[in-house]
Formats: sequence, structure tokens, C-alpha cells
Amino acid sequence: MNLKDYQRGRNDGLALALKIVQEGGREALEAEIKNRGVTGGELIMNYNESKETVLQLLPTDDAILQLAEECVELSKEFLIFNNTEYGMPTRVMPTGAIEEAADVELVAEVLLDKIYAAYDRRILGSMVGSILIVVKGLGLIHIKESLHEVCHDLAKAALKLRRARSGDNPTLITEEAAREMLLCHISMIMALDTILFNGEAREQMEKIKEQKLERWAMRLKGETANGEREGVLLDKSAN
Repeated sequence: MNLKDYQRGRNDGLALALKIVQEGGREALEAEIKNRGVTGGELIMNYNESKETVLQLLPTDDAILQLAEECVELSKEFLIFNNTEYGMPTRVMPTGAIEEAADVELVAEVLLDKIYAAYDRRILGSMVGSILIVVKGLGLIHIKESLHEVCHDLAKAALKLRRARSGDNPTLITEEAAREMLLCHISMIMALDTILFNGEAREQMEKIKEQKLERWAMRLKGETANGEREGVLLDKSAN
């Protein structure tokens, strides 16, 4: 299921729920939910609850690898975007880039909460602010090109941290140094995202992140309950 199908299904469900309430009141909706065998937890899971579920059930190393994967996909989207729009002073971002950027941000935010202390996360905010001051004057075209490179750097930093954590394939870098490197690259990509994805694009990204986090949490809960993997963590139409 791709994002459009998910949103269409969600909207259809809301429309149906509204119609049931208008015709029969809350009791009718509760009866319909009971008949369908849907629990309240499946219907309503706010952002914090979803995030807590993901933090509890998602292994840290899987989160690290997921971040690397999402960075590669975002890099690919911007490679296509830069080749198509090169030299054009446009701020209109293609849907694919918006969705992949939302994926990167979502996994990065989860990973930040999993492996970094509150102090480190405050440092991240300061780093993002400092980077913004530097890169704002570079121009939109250069910033788009920079995001493509930063995606590669962030993916590499994530994989390096995974290697340092496991110890199965030793590396000279320590886990602490790898964590610091990853934090630096996360701050860079978040700063560039702040510039590139604003206004309607930012609103769309936040909605995508909320929807995907909810779906991510539900799938992880399903995996825990059934002992089976129910697809990829972040829904993609092709893989």
C-alpha cells in the first residue's frame, strides 16, 4: 500500500464514521466498531503513544540500519530532482522527496530518543541553529546538492555506528565517537530540511510522519503478538 492509498482509506473511514454518527449517534458507531472487531487502541493512538511503542519494541540496531536505508532513498530522490530541476529557482518539492525526507526525519527522531541523552538532544538543537546560520546564504540550488551528499554521509555514519556497536567486524572508531559523528550528520540533514521543506511541504511532512509512526507502531505490535514480520517498518509501494 502506498501513501495515497493509505490516506484514501483513512479518509474513507472517517467519512463512514461521520455518516454513522450523524444517522445513529455515538452508540451506532460503537456498535459498528464492535461488529468489526476493532479495538479503541487500533482506532486511536496518539503520537506519543505510537512513539513510545516504537521505542520499546524496535531494536536499536534495526533503527540504525533503517536510518541508513531511508537516507539512501532520500539521496536517490534528490539526485533525480537535481538532474530534473537543475538551475531552476523553484521551491516546489516533488512528492517523493517530501515523503522520503519525512521517513529520514522520523527514524532519526526515534533513534535520537533511543540512544542519546537529553543533554545530547539539546546539543543537537544548538548545532542545527549554527548550521542554519552558515548554509542559509548558499542558495537553494547548492543546498539541494548538499542534501544529496549529506544523505550519503549520514548513511555511512549510521552504518559505522552499527559496526562499532556490534564488534563483530571491528573498526578503529569507538562507539562513543561513532555516536558523536552520527549526531553531527543528523544535525546537518535537519538543518537542510528546515530550509528546503517549509510551508505546505513542511505541513505535509509532519502529517506523513504522524501517519507512518502510527502504522509503524501498529505493525511492531502485530509482530510481537503474532511472532511474524508484517512487512517493512515504513510503508513503501515498491518494497
